[in-house]
Amino acid sequence: MRQGLLGNCWFLASASAIAEKPSRMEQVFLNLDTELNAAGIYGVNLNGLGVPYTVIVDDRIPTIKKYEKGQMVDRSPFTKLAKDGSIWMTILEKAFAKTHGNYLHIESGDTRMGVDQIYGAPYEMIKPLTKFGKD
Repeated sequence: MRQGLLGNCWFLASASAIAEKPSRMEQVFLNLDTELNAAGIYGVNLNGLGVPYTVIVDDRIPTIKKYEKGQMVDRSPFTKLAKDGSIWMTILEKAFAKTHGNYLHIESGDTRMGVDQIYGAPYEMIKPLTKFGKD
């Protein structure tokens, strides 16, 4: 995964942790084949407040013009396409941003929340005791 200009490393870390076991990430996507969808439409299963739901997104990724090696090129300001050409992280990020209103609404967050919303895995926050065992 290659983060773009958006400050959503917490979300990328969540997705990366889930993807360590491919079968987990496969449950997130409705499109099970590894080929690009001819219609450019992808279904992504997410979770909110403990309830699973599906988000439908297209593969049109926002881009900005950037000057590189003497020419203008279109580049995504968000998660970059993988070096192997796979787009699953870009699609997942777009679906997640769509559920939160837009890309800017997913800046700054908590990795635990990302795992919960992507995979539906519960988490518990445990406050460590201070040096003297007091709050």
